[in-house]
Amino acid sequence: MPDTALDPDTMARALRRISRLYDEALAPCDLTTGQFSVLAELLRAGDAPPGAGALAQQLQMSRSTLERYLRELQWKGLAETRAPVRGRRVRAFGVTAAGVLRAQEAARLWAAAERRLQDIHGARALLRLGEALESLAADPG
Repeated sequence: MPDTALDPDTMARALRRISRLYDEALAPCDLTTGQFSVLAELLRAGDAPPGAGALAQQLQMSRSTLERYLRELQWKGLAETRAPVRGRRVRAFGVTAAGVLRAQEAARLWAAAERRLQDIHGARALLRLGEALESLAADPG
């Protein structure tokens, strides 16, 4: 066992538990946390639809993983390929009307899962976790 601040087994179990909690919460709207993350990022982009490369970089995921999520979202009718922005040759992606509705449903389910975590661990612990995750996600290294 390494002598570090973060025990690898504990961290792996915590990540799996959180992931499972949110995946189970999103199951009624037939989305995974990864799919919801992509859908939410597409919604944030609004009228400036990103290409796959930019989207993968923003979400800090491999392009192949992103493309799998995009195919799944397109198959479900929640995302679509959009015409490239003028002067660009890159395929762009956007959210369909059905995708907007599904994202709204998923956001309600996500908030309910967050309240469940807060009930179990307390608001302060959840806030600290959120701050730590924000910091880790923003770190370019």
